[in-house]
Amino acid sequence: MDTPHLALVTKMSGAFRSCSGITTNPAMNEWHTGHVVDMSNIFRDDLAFNQNLNNWDVSSVTRLDFAFYGCKTFNQPMDKWDVSSVTNMSNLFFGTTKFNQPIGNWDVSKVTNIGHIVQSAHAFNQDISAWDVSSVTNMAYMFYDASSFNQDISNWDVSHVTNMVRLLERASAFDQNLGKWDISSVAKAKNGDGSLVNAFTNSGISCSNYSLILKGWDENPTTPSGLTLTATGLTYDDNYATGYHDDLVNNKGWVITGDAVGNCTVDESSVPVTLADFSGTLTRGQAKLHWQTGVEVNVDHFELEAIYNANGKDPQGSFVSLGSLQPKGGGSTYQMSVTQTAENAYYRLKIVDQDGAISYSHNLVQLKQNIDSPLKLYPNPATNQITVQVNRASELRIYSTGGVLVKRVMLQKGANTIAISELSVGVYFAKVNGQQVKLIKK
Repeated sequence: MDTPHLALVTKMSGAFRSCSGITTNPAMNEWHTGHVVDMSNIFRDDLAFNQNLNNWDVSSVTRLDFAFYGCKTFNQPMDKWDVSSVTNMSNLFFGTTKFNQPIGNWDVSKVTNIGHIVQSAHAFNQDISAWDVSSVTNMAYMFYDASSFNQDISNWDVSHVTNMVRLLERASAFDQNLGKWDISSVAKAKNGDGSLVNAFTNSGISCSNYSLILKGWDENPTTPSGLTLTATGLTYDDNYATGYHDDLVNNKGWVITGDAVGNCTVDESSVPVTLADFSGTLTRGQAKLHWQTGVEVNVDHFELEAIYNANGKDPQGSFVSLGSLQPKGGGSTYQMSVTQTAENAYYRLKIVDQDGAISYSHNLVQLKQNIDSPLKLYPNPATNQITVQVNRASELRIYSTGGVLVKRVMLQKGANTIAISELSVGVYFAKVNGQQVKLIKK
């Protein structure tokens, strides 16, 4: 087995699971694994395994879940691994209590399940801030009991994550500000689980950073309502964060348990800007957005975004970028004009600092307009029928000159043929969406 023939092998799932005899085999590092797709559970519970596999070609592998689960001795370099095809990394290093190798260069952009990846990996504390986690939906237990981990992951794109259960529970060294995270996809708790249940319980997040997290999540307009956050053992500053904490509970319907009011100095050095105002006006299809800053620290640019024809107080969907402006310094006033073709639009301000970190305006600006095109009715005069053209579903009402409603028809978007043969010869008024046209029946 020093150099097995693996050219036709596509699945190595559980191949050496619970094997205790693989302790010294240098040739293993040269195995040809380029066609393998599934390496899930491959060395699971091999307590003594500690072989160098850095030369393995894993570029075709899609499953690495549980690959080194329970390998308490394993601590070998893995920075050469091309994991760009992997979609499932759940439990990859679960319980690898000695593992602490640099894997920050891994391309994890296709990974959807990264839950439990370094759970109870007590030594792990590598910089993975550059990981592209934008495809991840499951982060449950990701850093649970990873008692040494304390890296800055504040710039991660977690906008598709639905499950953050016990994300940082018992991560006793972790103390970072995650207030910039977009948690818009996190699902509400069901049957006492889900959502942000125990996400921060007994973690090392300080009073200052927890206060900033509450501020960031409360001020982000994409933060969903009705979430459950358990933060046992954490405190937030009474003067700085109580308002944000209470707003999440009272206005967004959050259930927050386990935390307590504290007293600390909140370090806002990572907050790039404060806004004194963000508002807008709409005139003849031209939207003008205005904002004024208080503090500006390390701001790279301001970006105006919009979502069109959204409904509800907190619209969900994809915001689009409309343009950007460079910073002018604290206390400055800014204005940007854009053409609004949609009837209804919500605008927000995206603030990008020089490190690439992102924050958003506290409020959304909603601008509405009447975009009905001029009423088209023909022929006019008419004998037996008319065609009415509208740009949205509407109602046609025909009145006599005396104001009596004589005909009422629902219209579909586009051209609608309407019979009027039953009307007497004379003059009428056709009304659609507040617009009126004189109709002559001959």
